[in-house]
Amino acid sequence: MREYNEDIDKAIIDILFKKEERTSGKLKEDLEKSIKHTISFETYSYRLKSMLKPHRDESKYTIGPILNKIDEGRGKNVTYSLTRDTKTRYTLELPILKTDSNIEKAYRLLFYYIVFCYNSNRKLKNVDEYNTLLEKLYINKNELEILPTSDFNQFKITKWTHPESEIEFTRKDIPQPSGTKEISEYSYMLPGISPLEFHTIKESRLPYQPLNLTQDKVTQYFELLEKHKLIDRIKLKELEYLNEERYTIVDNSLKTLLADCWSLQNHTFTYFEYYWKSVSKPTNEEKIWFEHLWGKNRSNQWFIECNTRRREYHKENNNQLLPETQERIDWEKSEIRKTFDSIEKEHAETIKDYSYFIHPLLNVIYPEFLRKEFNNN
Repeated sequence: MREYNEDIDKAIIDILFKKEERTSGKLKEDLEKSIKHTISFETYSYRLKSMLKPHRDESKYTIGPILNKIDEGRGKNVTYSLTRDTKTRYTLELPILKTDSNIEKAYRLLFYYIVFCYNSNRKLKNVDEYNTLLEKLYINKNELEILPTSDFNQFKITKWTHPESEIEFTRKDIPQPSGTKEISEYSYMLPGISPLEFHTIKESRLPYQPLNLTQDKVTQYFELLEKHKLIDRIKLKELEYLNEERYTIVDNSLKTLLADCWSLQNHTFTYFEYYWKSVSKPTNEEKIWFEHLWGKNRSNQWFIECNTRRREYHKENNNQLLPETQERIDWEKSEIRKTFDSIEKEHAETIKDYSYFIHPLLNVIYPEFLRKEFNNN
């Protein structure tokens, strides 16, 4: 079996993106200059054939084919170029090789951390189970600090935190008709996030195509992030009592930056939702970008929904864009620009420290084609 060298594929893609197309001979010359060593014709030919194949699950690429081939006939030139989808993904800095895609998945988990570390409430059956949990954790009630109470029309929320472990406890009191005992619901939230919680993610409302990760893969990605000192295991006796292995982002400035990136992602999604449902259908570039975020199946369903709503909108409003719709589109555009500018200014040092991760992330949640469009308007 031939040993696979991804540097060859990456170099071929780089060369053809910059030079549009090359004959087979010229491409091999450029390739050897790029990787700084010669390769056999057999290896070169094998890599090209692999990059010409349609996409398959066992392929080394996230899409396929990667290349176009024009053969002018026997004894004449054979010319190679990138397919349209490959060019678009390259421009958008989206992964083309699956090895890059796997690394990106690990970073996605880090991005998701911001959502799940604040939404991993675990429900308790009743006050007895709450008291049992405190006993198991060796936490006395007098060690808890009460947080401001929130009163709503239908219920009241009371929160306590255990300063040493940062475990948060919540009681939701729901008034009942006169003469009936008030219902109280208890829950708790542990600090950080665990591999198990990522494995059970329900992604229907979240960006990024389905991760489809096994528990072993999630553990691998956590180990990768820990190796790069992006996350660290939380060392608390309370978690040991629960037999829980949990992690936190090491750098608080990175945690804040990721939270702001999440806000930017939400504004970008909302902008396109209004635009596609009222102005025009997505461009090919927008489709490829969106499919990378949400996956092909969910994206196709969303495009159908947007197209249907846009036709209805045009019919209802005589092909006119309502002022309130235009105002919302303009507002989202303004928020995107303000949020992005704020991220660049307020997090300049953090972006510099984590550029290998943050630059691709920012390009995915606020793609270059949208930045150019906004700057030109």
